[in-house]
Amino acid sequence: MKLSTLRYFVEVATENSFTKASQNLFISQPTLSRRIQELESELGVTLFNRNNTNNIILSPEGKQLLVKVRDVLDQIESISGMFDPEGPNKNNKASIKIGCLTNFDFSKLYDLIEQFKTQYPNVKFIIEQGSPMELNDGLLNRTYDLVLNLDNYISNNDVLKTSLYKNNNLQVAIQNNHRLASKQEIQFSDLTDETLILIERNKSPLVFDYVINQCLKHGFHAKANYYVKNLDE
Repeated sequence: MKLSTLRYFVEVATENSFTKASQNLFISQPTLSRRIQELESELGVTLFNRNNTNNIILSPEGKQLLVKVRDVLDQIESISGMFDPEGPNKNNKASIKIGCLTNFDFSKLYDLIEQFKTQYPNVKFIIEQGSPMELNDGLLNRTYDLVLNLDNYISNNDVLKTSLYKNNNLQVAIQNNHRLASKQEIQFSDLTDETLILIERNKSPLVFDYVINQCLKHGFHAKANYYVKNLDE
């Protein structure tokens, strides 16, 4: 029985939601669900009633376990600070602030944070989303300790260290019944007669200019009737 799994159990029980708990813990929801299922299998009981996945509730056995686990975690917290000269009630946990692009796929990041926290459980992670330019500015003015951004938006600076996180391709969002929906890859020439929705240039000038220039390169002017500040719009 892993101590981290017990902490996960308490978080799910507190939030009554796997989704909210996974966000608070910075792990993927499938990983969290698997760990809770492993705990249930180990104990031989059902800990949560999952009739409504959006609002789960503790089973009678889960309620009993929650009382015990909270007591155990309190004892461990007390032991870990027993010989600290600043006392067991100190509140000086380190924090790492991460900036990510809007609509970022967090699954890999959550897995990496989970691995990191096995060695450094007292480190707190704060994750915020922003545009490519906002992330770069935030890194330079030290609002963020780390950003996951498009390579072209990272400033050339001797103070900064960069590393490839993942390769990213430009994507097109279309309706399921669109004539291009069945294609695995779409060429710019396929967009000749299409009306586009683009992100505002001041939010991502490199991506905006790239799309416009590629359309011109393929012999047509991009037609856009709507501009958005972020992909959520």
